[in-house]
Amino acid sequence: YFQTANPNTLYSSILLRTLLDSRYYYGVRVEAALGIAKFAKEKSNWIGIKHLLTAFKRLFCFENSTIPVPNDFSDFASYFLKKAISEALSTIRDQNSDCPIAIKRFLLDMLKFNDNLNNPYSDSFYVGHLITCLVNSICANVLNDSVSKLNDVDKDFLVDAIAEISRHQKMDEWIP
Repeated sequence: YFQTANPNTLYSSILLRTLLDSRYYYGVRVEAALGIAKFAKEKSNWIGIKHLLTAFKRLFCFENSTIPVPNDFSDFASYFLKKAISEALSTIRDQNSDCPIAIKRFLLDMLKFNDNLNNPYSDSFYVGHLITCLVNSICANVLNDSVSKLNDVDKDFLVDAIAEISRHQKMDEWIP
């Protein structure tokens, strides 16, 4: 119901509380994250973006920081939430069908600062998911416009994103 409602701060706040409450089944929390993305509209003052970023920072970042804590995939519910929030962020679009640059930067930082050193589980599927989310956030803009029509901020971001994706590709080739 909340996902199909008009963008509203109250509904987005209810979904945020659901997302943050570990007593709920993780599938419900994942749907709450995807629902919050629907409230990331200009007419609701982008409240969905604020709520998704708040949830990710609270659940997966160092205190008072946007740098993610090292991965711990022993809790599968948090693994699926982490993926759902990044997917929800990558679906947000403005009136020009472009993902806001702040979201693209945040997704790039999630990929860049991903740390799996002390995690007994492989993060290859998670890294693949982050790359997919990053590319989805970029593609709406690049497919609609040629690269030559992009502004300098978008061009600089595109260079950074391609470099990071290339780094992961090389790491995959060197360390299968």
